[in-house]
Amino acid sequence: MLNLEKKTEHMQKIEDAAKFGLISSELPLLCNILRWVPMKAVRDLVNSDEKVQTLAEETMRQAQRSGIGATNIFSKLIAENEKDCESYTDYQLAFEAGGFIVAGSGTTAVSLTYLVWAVLSNPAVQAKLEAEVKTLQPSYTDSDLEQLPYLSAVIEETLRVYSAAPGALPRTVPAGGATLAGYFVPEGITVSTQAYTLHRDAIAYPEPNQ
Repeated sequence: MLNLEKKTEHMQKIEDAAKFGLISSELPLLCNILRWVPMKAVRDLVNSDEKVQTLAEETMRQAQRSGIGATNIFSKLIAENEKDCESYTDYQLAFEAGGFIVAGSGTTAVSLTYLVWAVLSNPAVQAKLEAEVKTLQPSYTDSDLEQLPYLSAVIEETLRVYSAAPGALPRTVPAGGATLAGYFVPEGITVSTQAYTLHRDAIAYPEPNQ
């Protein structure tokens, strides 16, 4: 993508799917209206899920051709499905793969971009983080990284302030209802938490925007 100096077709599909997914969850009425707009850019946005599904199906076919032993998440999906007597159809597996592709692309990129920007914007944080990381041995492991408190704090604060999914993330209360924070919510009701607001609650975070 950097060599081309523009987004690849696949990346554009993934970005469109993420955008339309956000619109669908936050503004479902607008989502329905957009389906009737004839403009190409809007049509590409509306049809992005289908395009990602096609991409996911091709990805799963490649995973099948590469063999079950391949160490990637798509091959693992296939392997687990075979262990479970193929309880999922090829379409369902591809649908799950599409979710991984969309959820694991933009979110990771956004979080890492903000982390680097936030650290470089604060020389004191950068210096302290670099000093801690320098204590690692050349042959460090994931477990060693987990033992670095300042690195963990930087990552967690990045996820708090610059959440890759700050929207409401609505969910439907299951059959029988549920009790949330002492309140009973009947089944079928849509509930949600707003990450952006929660992460800036001054009661929990005295300097929420810092």
